[in-house]
Amino acid sequence: MTQSVLPRAQPMQNASDAHEISIVRDLVRLHSSLEPETLLHALRDVCSKRLQSCVARILVFDDDDHSSVREFGSEGAAIEAPPTPAPGDLEWSRPAVDGAGNAALQETTIVLQVDADIVGFLRLSTDHVLDAATLAFIDLLKTSLGYSLRNALTFEKTRRLTFTDDLTALYNSRFMALYLDREIKRCRRAKSSLSLLFMDLDGFKQVNDVHGHLAGSRTLVEVGAVLEKTVRDADVLIRYGGDEFVIVFPETPLSGGLIIAERIRHVIAATQFLETRGIDARVSASIGIAAYPENAEDVRGLISSADAAMYRAKALGKNRVVSADPFGSNVEKRL
Repeated sequence: MTQSVLPRAQPMQNASDAHEISIVRDLVRLHSSLEPETLLHALRDVCSKRLQSCVARILVFDDDDHSSVREFGSEGAAIEAPPTPAPGDLEWSRPAVDGAGNAALQETTIVLQVDADIVGFLRLSTDHVLDAATLAFIDLLKTSLGYSLRNALTFEKTRRLTFTDDLTALYNSRFMALYLDREIKRCRRAKSSLSLLFMDLDGFKQVNDVHGHLAGSRTLVEVGAVLEKTVRDADVLIRYGGDEFVIVFPETPLSGGLIIAERIRHVIAATQFLETRGIDARVSASIGIAAYPENAEDVRGLISSADAAMYRAKALGKNRVVSADPFGSNVEKRL
């Protein structure tokens, strides 16, 4: 019988090797995705396993001058940026004790950086003292997390620029096409409704002609801000192009969309634009609105129906809302 000359797999040398490999695997998980939700999920799993049930949050800068931060992966409000410790510092004081002798929550903020650039902060909270092994792991974690966070932020910025209008910071038409395609498919499955508003500004050309194109651009920005304050949180705002805006109302039939459209028309007409520049610029809105499945059965039909209704609003005297009916004609909704 011929004896094999292949070398046998060597057993793990010791428990220390196995522990180090396990740590590497945990850190590699932080690089498995560029999506904020996936990164945060991996971080929480690692912290639960390695950091004695510490609660972890990632803070990233919210502005260019680094004066405020926001919680990564959250839509919450920005807060003042924490003081920046010296690079490489990792200080963890003993958790405070309350009057009853119980350990109170202790927070530590750790700088996350790549080379000389600070990309964010890791904020850890615990109610107990961490041992030396845990502190050593945090030192490894902050380096790995720094790189994965930088990559995720770069991806987030690129995606935002791809789907965001440069002037108003609203979504653009590229995003609208993708979003509507997905939402119409969802509506078909769920047998639910969706309304789409197509809006064109009345009097915008006069603002441009009288006050200049810079004033006109500023007016579009202010219109976008007014719309953001007027619509619901779930509604999707889009600058379609020029002085045209689109708003998508999820889970909203035509009747509900008309109510919101009327509110928007009234607010736009009542607003003084460019007030901070000492100008009383006034515009109004001609609005067309259509709904799935009441007025269209697909994305193209929905946009076309709302667009045609908007042009009818213009023809009928502007500053009004017109809805598309199921048969392709328009029924005016006078205000």
